[in-house]
Amino acid sequence: MVDDPGIVRSMCPKDVKSIVAIEPDEFTLIYPERVYVNHARVFPKLSLVVETKNTISAFIIGSTSVSDDAFYGHISSIYVLEEYRKRGYGSRLINKFEEGCKKAGCRYINLYVNIRNIAAVDFYKNRKYTVYRTIPKYYNDAEDAYEMRRDL
Repeated sequence: MVDDPGIVRSMCPKDVKSIVAIEPDEFTLIYPERVYVNHARVFPKLSLVVETKNTISAFIIGSTSVSDDAFYGHISSIYVLEEYRKRGYGSRLINKFEEGCKKAGCRYINLYVNIRNIAAVDFYKNRKYTVYRTIPKYYNDAEDAYEMRRDL
């Protein structure tokens, strides 16, 4: 099993260099440093990392917003380094994110995922997220996305 389960903690500005150095898979967008620094400062309970053996092995960046008079949480990005996948890190990050959203009074959580990213879609469906709508040409005006939501 896992020899080091890792520690889930709030992202801090010193983590950003490690995150932006990640070689992402085809479905993951690595944002400019300022995006992570801003999320770490403004949404410290919703922007989290898993630290394993002094390495950032997984992260989630999220925020809260208001739309149509509903206060909600939004997942901008979640990523687990390939060598740490299938160890529950993604679930631990989502659990902690959902807890933070509940405490903040969010009504639901949303996220966008490439419709070709079957593994991610299944991951979210297993966590009770449902497809709210399909957004044509969301990614670079070429690929469609699902907006997925989970009520809290």
